[in-house]
Amino acid sequence: KNDPDRETTLTHKKSKKGKIIAVIVVFIVAVIAVNAVRFVPGFITETRYNSAIKLVEEKNYTEAIEIFTALGDYEDSEERIKECKYQNALLLIEAENFTEAKALLEELKGYNADVETKIQLCDYSIAKQYLEKGKYDKAQEMFKALKDYGDSAEMVKEASYRKALSLIEAKKYEQAIEILSTIKKYSDSAEKINEAKYLYVTENLT
Repeated sequence: KNDPDRETTLTHKKSKKGKIIAVIVVFIVAVIAVNAVRFVPGFITETRYNSAIKLVEEKNYTEAIEIFTALGDYEDSEERIKECKYQNALLLIEAENFTEAKALLEELKGYNADVETKIQLCDYSIAKQYLEKGKYDKAQEMFKALKDYGDSAEMVKEASYRKALSLIEAKKYEQAIEILSTIKKYSDSAEKINEAKYLYVTENLT
């Protein structure tokens, strides 16, 4: 015959054992979950950081900056952003995109000893671009601001000279003579003054 008390005891033991196993399983799952919460985000952050480093090595500075910015103060991300901006500025200078390069460099004042020099290089190059486009006043203003950088002092005179020539071409002789009189010793300014005077007199006599 079956012993009801014995069967009840066995059932109770099995139930108790099942509960213990369930508790252990829950505990293990909880430990795994806690560790996941602690370590997974760190792993993801480290992976993103390493991907940004790879982008830097590939000279893809713009995308690298985006990732480093998103990483906030993780590792040396803030310094990496500055270095990326600086290297990006150098690439822009190489591509003769001086306006954008200068804008980046302005954000990096004090970053290293070359930043100020690179800003001056950008200003000088922008001034030359203005000169070639016939924007003589703007070019002259920038060359004056550069003072003793390179041949800026001579370029101030060159801007005046070219402006005077454009005025002669436009038959605005008096204005041309006025400008050329301030740079008489520059290039053939003295001859151009005589030429402008001759043209003025000739046109006013006929």
